[in-house]
Amino acid sequence: MSPLEIVIFLPIVAALAIWLGAPARITSITAALINLLIVGGIALGFDASKLGAGEFANVSSRVVLENPEKTKHPGVRILFRRSEMHEPQTLYFFSSDLSSWNIKQNPGFKRFCESLGPCNGFTKSASYLMHLDSFESVRDLLLARCETMLQDDTGIMWKDFPREVWSPVAYGWYPGPIERFKDKYQTDLATWYRENKAAPIPFGIGCNWRPGMSTLIFAKARREPLKALPVE
Repeated sequence: MSPLEIVIFLPIVAALAIWLGAPARITSITAALINLLIVGGIALGFDASKLGAGEFANVSSRVVLENPEKTKHPGVRILFRRSEMHEPQTLYFFSSDLSSWNIKQNPGFKRFCESLGPCNGFTKSASYLMHLDSFESVRDLLLARCETMLQDDTGIMWKDFPREVWSPVAYGWYPGPIERFKDKYQTDLATWYRENKAAPIPFGIGCNWRPGMSTLIFAKARREPLKALPVE
């Protein structure tokens, strides 16, 4: 299995472990640290001319914050491209506490996100954190800066998409949360599924990862594209 495949599948394995009874906090932190180490490990740079068509090459990489032990937002930046015929793209990977209290105390990560301008958001297996008032800041950041959101039911609550701006549509099926999060059942989302014929999805995602059991929500914002904010 390649490092990229590990980065993709490790969150799914962690979600399965939590579903089977592993400690949620320790498991999620461990998976995040392993992913961060893998991304840092592959961020060493290699020659794109040695790759075949359609393969990815790392052009350059650097640690975004030079003293990660002194910052609340350690991360790396990876500049990559599919081949020499394509323009380079940039991947940022951060590890950060996204609770509202921490964002208020350490607003650097929020300011960095705002400096990127409009974006597309994606969350999965998010432990329903944005259902809590203590994580409303990151929820509001996504709703304010993203032009689209793709998520399972563990992300932003169905009712929290302002309908005057957002047009959410659900796919797959809504069986409700797994047993560990049974108190996060969304009645209005279940009602939408009963009253609408949701298109099926041919894969599984999130905590209910089995095919035919997964919820997928896509929402698009109806507004003028936002501009990037300067970083002070």
